[in-house]
Amino acid sequence: PMTAGDNAVTLPGQGISVIIGEANYKLGQLSFVTDDTSAVPVSSQSTCSYLSKDGQLLGHVKFSDATRKEARAVIDALKKNGKTTVMLSGDHEHVVSKLTAELRIDAFHSGLSPSQKIEIIESYQSKGQKIAMVGDGINDGPALAKADAGIAMGNGSEIALQSAPIVLMRADLCLIPEAIHYARKTRQVIRQNLGWAFGYNLLCIPLAMSGLLSPAIAGAAMALSSVSVVVNAMRLKHSD
Repeated sequence: PMTAGDNAVTLPGQGISVIIGEANYKLGQLSFVTDDTSAVPVSSQSTCSYLSKDGQLLGHVKFSDATRKEARAVIDALKKNGKTTVMLSGDHEHVVSKLTAELRIDAFHSGLSPSQKIEIIESYQSKGQKIAMVGDGINDGPALAKADAGIAMGNGSEIALQSAPIVLMRADLCLIPEAIHYARKTRQVIRQNLGWAFGYNLLCIPLAMSGLLSPAIAGAAMALSSVSVVVNAMRLKHSD
């Protein structure tokens, strides 16, 4: 558990418990706040957070997340580029399945705790698949760190921002395909620059050892090698 304040404790993926006066109030998932779940209605359209006092259910709040206007286009763009999309969520199955169908996501896993999200990612990685995880919440932090490429939204929680090696500076999902595109371009340029660097050395070192290459020409070749690498890297600025 993680302490939040003097007498409040949060359990990631479950809820928060706090002592007020002599009463214990809990807010979060139904199974966390009370043992009496038999008469509680379940909404098929929204997610619920429940409030209890000493295990006695007081009420609940229903809320739903509106999909971002660019979300479906981004999912389609990722799938067009051969990516498999999967939703990992702590919400109930009926809510997640509806969003999955609406956005045309390939698969989903619902009702997950932070540790379960890690387990799902590990199951994909064990099959040799590379995982890019996108998230912005506290519960996404461990999964962002576990993924091969963690991508945090710029407006996300501090934990998410610290856990992910890639941070999108704007809250715009369209930046996700762009980030993947430039990552590929960067890897391509790195390989090209290694090729140029090794090529110069493989060519010039034997010539210098045999006495066929003067120090002046060797120095110029070394400078030319550095210039070619820098110029090649600068092409990223103008790549489309």
